[in-house]
Amino acid sequence: MADNFDNEFENSDTIVLYNEANDKDEKFYVLEVMDYKDRQFIILQPAEELEDIAENELLIYELGDEDDEEHFFIPIEDQDLLQEVFDKFMAEVEEYEKAVAEGEKAKGCEGCSGCGAGEEKNCDKETCKKENCKRK
Repeated sequence: MADNFDNEFENSDTIVLYNEANDKDEKFYVLEVMDYKDRQFIILQPAEELEDIAENELLIYELGDEDDEEHFFIPIEDQDLLQEVFDKFMAEVEEYEKAVAEGEKAKGCEGCSGCGAGEEKNCDKETCKKENCKRK
């Protein structure tokens, strides 16, 4: 299951979701698709101001699928699990920021694109200019 969603969101940093309550599409940044306890989760942040979501608030959903064709987001009702997923995400963010501060390659950077960012400075999707970069 992980590969399906990783491939779907790997080259996209935004996703559009339909908000039924407001009857409109809303744009979100896909911050992370991560595995935790044999399940997969997606962390989203609004790409624009939304009246029902506070500034800097993140949305975390479990990812589900039907026959590897239909993908859907499952709200996390277990507050302990929600906190654990959030904590894991924040630990990854801190690890990334530490690597950037120390001048190391960012997690997931293979230096494969030839852009030099992975070798000379930290490779991230903002600095990489190669089409096949895994960080985009």
